[in-house]
Amino acid sequence: MKATPADLLAEHFIRESGIGAIAIGNERPATIAAVECSTLSSTKTAVLCCARPNDAEAIADGARRQLPDGATAADAAVAVRAIAAAREIALTPHNAVLARARAAVAHVERTLTAMKAKGDLKGINRDFKAAREADPNLRYRDYFHARKLSMLTVLAQGIRARS
Repeated sequence: MKATPADLLAEHFIRESGIGAIAIGNERPATIAAVECSTLSSTKTAVLCCARPNDAEAIADGARRQLPDGATAADAAVAVRAIAAAREIALTPHNAVLARARAAVAHVERTLTAMKAKGDLKGINRDFKAAREADPNLRYRDYFHARKLSMLTVLAQGIRARS
């Protein structure tokens, strides 16, 4: 399935948030790995996210060491949660992280729509014209998309600063 522009914006938001993730594979024996959290789909049984990639690495390493031979995905999930709890690291299901990222994208879209309705895009349009003079091949939709990315980066940095 091809990613939509909103999906790409949500992935950008997650990546910029600096969120770590632990993927639990449904193979037998189960696998546990620290992975990038930004992808919107997962073939793993479970993906649990945490505030920092280093925490994800530590949790995955600790959980792998605890797993018995032939462990199931359920066993792996118990081990991951136990290590996270022992280290007082909160875990969030991947689908909740995705919902938050999509909410951030929707917020940016609503903000820009409201700005357009009030005629407040003059500054952005002025900046586009200046950028277009420097690069005559620059398209407005590409420039506008880059502005959305910038807004999402600012939101994501706010989240990163609080964690």
